[in-house]
Amino acid sequence: MKKADNFDAKQWLTENKITTQSRLNENKIPGVDVDVDGDMVTFSGDSGDYDGFIEADGTIRIELFFPDMEEDEEEINDYNWKDILGPDHVFVKIADSIPTKVDTEGDAVAITFKASDVIE
Repeated sequence: MKKADNFDAKQWLTENKITTQSRLNENKIPGVDVDVDGDMVTFSGDSGDYDGFIEADGTIRIELFFPDMEEDEEEINDYNWKDILGPDHVFVKIADSIPTKVDTEGDAVAITFKASDVIE
């Protein structure tokens, strides 16, 4: 993921009234811990830790790649990604809890959502 060259995380956080005293919306994503460090946000759960950055437009995108997929395995697509990852996966819990945009291609899944949906 590439950060915008002119993006100022502190300014974005201030403009959106997000400070170190902000309360995380953990109740919106049951089973997922959210940790904010500047413009980097880490989502943790049973399936692991996933990092994303608050982008200039106020969104966060996190990605997951499956480089070891076998040729005979079913390709991930918009219809089966939740089944492949399973109900306890961080990506599935986020997508089931808040509005997300999901992109799938071959061996990758990416979800994008508003930072304000996970950070107050």
